[in-house]
Amino acid sequence: MSIDANVSWGEVDRGEAALAVWARRWSLPLNPEDCEAIAASIIGASRSNASRDLIYVLTEAAIASHERAIEGLYRCGPSSQRDSDTASD
Repeated sequence: MSIDANVSWGEVDRGEAALAVWARRWSLPLNPEDCEAIAASIIGASRSNASRDLIYVLTEAAIASHERAIEGLYRCGPSSQRDSDTASD
């Protein structure tokens, strides 16, 4: 179960645009993917009939999933290739 399943890309894009301003102003270390995930979660939660406790649990699960996805991107990125090339030298 996800709280942001019915959020459109346009809504997330507009939410990310607003969140990016807050992140920049407050010097929050968020990349665009983080802002998109946060925007989708907030929009989805605001539409949900779920309890606050369930929203908390679902959001924790969404954060964990987002972190795994981002970690996978970094693990497969150019620095990983460079490290493996160096190790074989």
